[in-house]
Amino acid sequence: MKIKSLLLSAVLILPLLMGGVVAAQAHEDGDQSVSNQTTTTDTGMKKTREERITARKAQVKERLTQIQQNRVKLVCRAANGKIKAAHARIGSFEAKRTKVYSGLVTRLEGLSAKLKAAGVDTTQYDQQVAILKTKAAAFDSALADLKQAAEDLETMDCTADPEGFMATLKEAHELRMDVIKKGQDFRNYLRGTFKATFAETRTQLQAKKTEGEG
Repeated sequence: MKIKSLLLSAVLILPLLMGGVVAAQAHEDGDQSVSNQTTTTDTGMKKTREERITARKAQVKERLTQIQQNRVKLVCRAANGKIKAAHARIGSFEAKRTKVYSGLVTRLEGLSAKLKAAGVDTTQYDQQVAILKTKAAAFDSALADLKQAAEDLETMDCTADPEGFMATLKEAHELRMDVIKKGQDFRNYLRGTFKATFAETRTQLQAKKTEGEG
């Protein structure tokens, strides 16, 4: 690819670095329907919804009193509509995030080979894109966990297991905060560290173009 075309590619990517990535905010929750869906863990083992709920309950130190359980039973079914809507928003948000976070990393990785071919030193550029890729993957994982918790909330019988419902609700809240944190981590690194490197890379590319025209 000619250096002029490379510069155009860099210009097209730059607006994302300047703020387009801000789109990922985890208060937009999510979509998908399941019954007793299984999830693959890091060890390769699969857990059913019941196993996931049991594990969440084991993490809760204090058990609900009978009065508290009765209160949960009274309100949890009425909350199902809101849970379903939240679950739907997560799915919609996930699709948008993929285009922004992972999509940006993919474009930056693709640009690297072209920069090398143009004679630009991409050592620091590649290192920082790799870090961005790791941060994007961490965000993806946290969002997938949140989506799973939302699916479990939507499909479980909350009146039959109020403690499991509350344990899952608690985990969903914690996962939501984790998604927000990891999204901020990605954006902060993008703006605070990589943005300057990207600008310097464009400067090098422009210098190569000037040399070629001289």
